Amino acid sequence: MRSFQPPRLRFGVLSRSPDFRRLWTGQSVSLVGDQVAMFALPTLAIVGLGASNFQVGLLNTLGLIAIPFAAPAVGAVLDKVRRRPVLITADIVMLAAFGSVPVAAATGTLSLPQLYAVALVTGIGATVFQVSYLSYLPWVITDRDLADGNLALEISSSTARFAGPGIAGLLIQLAGAPAAIAANSLSFVASIIGLTRVRRKEPPPMGSRWRWQDLSRGFKLVFGHRLLRPLTLAAATRNTGVGMARTVLLLYAYRALRLSPGTVGLVLTLAATMSVGGAVATRTLVRRLRLGRALSLVIAMEGVAWLLSPIALIGMPALALGVVAALAAAWLPVWNAQVITLRQVVTPPEQQGRVHSAARSVNGAAQPLGALLGGLVAAGCTDVLGVREGLAAAMSISGVIAAAAALWVLPSAVYALKEMPRAEPQPDQATAVAARTSVGDARHP
Repeated sequence: MRSFQPPRLRFGVLSRSPDFRRLWTGQSVSLVGDQVAMFALPTLAIVGLGASNFQVGLLNTLGLIAIPFAAPAVGAVLDKVRRRPVLITADIVMLAAFGSVPVAAATGTLSLPQLYAVALVTGIGATVFQVSYLSYLPWVITDRDLADGNLALEISSSTARFAGPGIAGLLIQLAGAPAAIAANSLSFVASIIGLTRVRRKEPPPMGSRWRWQDLSRGFKLVFGHRLLRPLTLAAATRNTGVGMARTVLLLYAYRALRLSPGTVGLVLTLAATMSVGGAVATRTLVRRLRLGRALSLVIAMEGVAWLLSPIALIGMPALALGVVAALAAAWLPVWNAQVITLRQVVTPPEQQGRVHSAARSVNGAAQPLGALLGGLVAAGCTDVLGVREGLAAAMSISGVIAAAAALWVLPSAVYALKEMPRAEPQPDQATAVAARTSVGDARHP
């Protein structure tokens, strides 16, 4: 087994690869828009349409439910087609769906059923885009730049989590939630422009025949791998708890702590600065703790942070909620950058789509489950304990579930990893390796 050093924060990848720079720029703008929508859509439901706890949970569930159902089919198809046209089509669909919200608001026809439909359609679009993107990136940049490319994108995502809620809160305060969602619609234009400007030609698909067996192949690869299996199960457990927390969070902020949308946006914006710091500190953390120990730590600490949510009831609610959210935000970028890179480097190129989609499907199945559970737990706890204490208890329950994700990693082969592995080609991968070498000029100018 060969290995390479943990990723360094070298933005030389941006200068060495103009195509990645174009792709990264478009995605960075779009990621900010995504964060605006994630804040504005449930805020519009809660504040504008008076949605109940369960209805907010259902809205978040519909936005995520496409992941477990659509991802396997998407991955099987992606290994047979070029990825860039799929990415552009997904962007166009999401632009149209989000764009319908401000139009309906302007005409006085906006309703919860429409928000449900928008959440479902954009959830499908996001699933298609994310699986396609993970499979497309290894063809845009070289293997030596892959870890740094993922880290650069993770820093963009962290920055979006930092900027998005503040922008959304400001837009909602000044012009209303529909205006914030309209801004998100425009962000997809940046993504489309970035994709269309990539000059490197994607190689032909490695096969055009699609079989039903392709749907299950990715799951067999993920659950048959000693590293991917525990990482996938840990992510699914984490997503269940965090899906609950994210559903309850705005209910907790608005109804228990009595904060305004502008204040909540500002709190989450300031808290998300920690996610940027976490992304920047990734290499140092991995080097000092070793990869397996670092992953075990970061997957637990996010849940521990949400467990502390009730401190906001004691006093200074905005500050206390900001501290909790900051502690939660610091860890995810480290996990994402390392796990995505690991999955890419141990997966043969002709199976990238299926493996990413299978992992995304399992991880994603936990998100709508968590969102729905969050709504149900919030409703049950408030019935028993009242609004303030009940929503605080629901946040803590979410944190316990999220922190339990570390139990998958600690006893596994992942914990023993000192650095990022790279699997040696197996005999049944010989054809794929030869095919990848034959298109080397397309990938590595």
